[in-house]
Amino acid sequence: NTPFGTATTVNVLTNDQNGATGATTANVTLTQTVAPTAGSTFDLLTGNFSVPNNAAPGTYTVSYQICANPAVVPAACDTATATIVVGPAADMAVAISGLPSVAGPGATLNGTLTCSNVGAAAATNPTCTAVAGTPAGATVTVGTCAPALPVASLAAGSSIVCPITVTMPGTAGGTDTAQTSVGVNGTTSATNDNNAANNSTSAAINVIDAVNDSANTPFGTATTVNVLTNDQ
Repeated sequence: NTPFGTATTVNVLTNDQNGATGATTANVTLTQTVAPTAGSTFDLLTGNFSVPNNAAPGTYTVSYQICANPAVVPAACDTATATIVVGPAADMAVAISGLPSVAGPGATLNGTLTCSNVGAAAATNPTCTAVAGTPAGATVTVGTCAPALPVASLAAGSSIVCPITVTMPGTAGGTDTAQTSVGVNGTTSATNDNNAANNSTSAAINVIDAVNDSANTPFGTATTVNVLTNDQ
């Protein structure tokens, strides 16, 4: 058995024998009788049965035969199966909550970044962070997480929860803010995470912006200005 994320090799001859002597590639002839499970490899020259470090969780097998070498009549052979079980993986997922969908220029917003291990195994060296996203313009600060980072291992079903502060671009009070919206990106990972599809998320915040209005008109001329024309 091997943990997910760990490359493993088993030599199928290690516990085999030819008489009182341990089996080697010199005193037995090694053949494959059933192909190795997809995702694993079997080397007939060495007897090594292997899975890489990115092998999916599950059971991997190969069946083989050894015959006495030099060959005898009748043939002296036996068969066996080698098995490697890759353990379950972690699965880190990230979510951003608590941020409004719209805010004014220069506003300071508070939200929560949550990175959860939704997999079946403890997550090794999990990460949890947030940064300004697209559209650009926000300033994002991550506070002290619980549990505090770095974390060596996060149990299945557990979460890292971090406060985040988002400062909107611009200045309130009539100044024109160039951005119409800003993005916040959250990401997570783990050394033994085998599902990258839920390792990132994003939140968008629209900017509400009132801009000072002015108009010049000759004396004696009625004038109307719609104050919403240049707002957003």
